[in-house]
Amino acid sequence: WLAEQLRGDTGPTVLHTHFTKWDIAALSASRMPGVKRTEVFWHVHSALARSPKLVARGVLKFGVLGRGVAGIICPAPNIALGAMQWLAPRDRVHFVPSAIDADAYPLADATDRRSARENLDLPPEAKVVLHFGWHNYLKATDTFLEALRVMVDRDESVVGIVRGHEPVSLDYAAQLDLTRHVRFIPPVPRSRTLFAAADVVLSSSREEGMAYTVLEAIATGTPVVATPIPGHTFVADAADACRITRRDPVALADAAMEAIE
Repeated sequence: WLAEQLRGDTGPTVLHTHFTKWDIAALSASRMPGVKRTEVFWHVHSALARSPKLVARGVLKFGVLGRGVAGIICPAPNIALGAMQWLAPRDRVHFVPSAIDADAYPLADATDRRSARENLDLPPEAKVVLHFGWHNYLKATDTFLEALRVMVDRDESVVGIVRGHEPVSLDYAAQLDLTRHVRFIPPVPRSRTLFAAADVVLSSSREEGMAYTVLEAIATGTPVVATPIPGHTFVADAADACRITRRDPVALADAAMEAIE
């Protein structure tokens, strides 16, 4: 299918590849007879797995097939290092930090923040902690909920918002008796509303690349408390609004409460 698209295309082509089947399809199609010569860059934006089976597959992909690509773009230092450990050609691995369109996340003023809370039906006096939990393990939503429990024990006005979640997170919140203090919410028309409504963003991730949510929060003017993974620390080194602490519920709660204050 992809080769047919390339055969009929005479102009410059960008294929945004970011998972293995698409990566390999792009490389294969670019080498097929009758297809215009197309340079392929892979975009690897997820933390690389460590299981023996996946490492073996990764070495085959990066160490063998990767020699046929023009470049491998990695948005976080740990991902670039992982690609090279999986034998990707070092001269083709490029660390290019994630970026956002700052115009889409302008600094929120008091009116924006009040309006955001009204839109989300949040009490104006609440201390709101925002978390993105689309993958319970990678985003460590369990750790976030444990930190939220510590915060609520200290201050009953604390409310957690979780955007994106797995069913296990709902069960764990109930076990921690957080039902009145956490809201699992569906997508909103503009994600900036979430950042404007929050007092602090808590990114408790175990591992990932360069988190867009951290950049989006800072652009909106909402401080971030984050765990010491490479993508987080890269941002924290450049912006005081991102605070790094260990992935421990009490440490995260301490830093989040300080940020709110």
